[in-house]
Amino acid sequence: MMTAPSKAEFGKVREWIESSGEAIPVEVRGSLEKILAVYLNLSLGATRAKVTLTTLRQAMGILPKSERGGQAKQ
Repeated sequence: MMTAPSKAEFGKVREWIESSGEAIPVEVRGSLEKILAVYLNLSLGATRAKVTLTTLRQAMGILPKSERGGQAKQ
């Protein structure tokens, strides 16, 4: 199973693009930069979504099951 690249891996790709100079054709360089931007925005979007969900739960007084503790059914 393939996992999503980490921010560090994206950073390495960006460094490679920048250091490659004219070895990468202009149209390919542009496409690679767009792909990097999309993936980084998706990653940031997921982080923001988790923070927003946590904030909403706190505002509504809803505790996730993992934070409620071991409540035994009787």
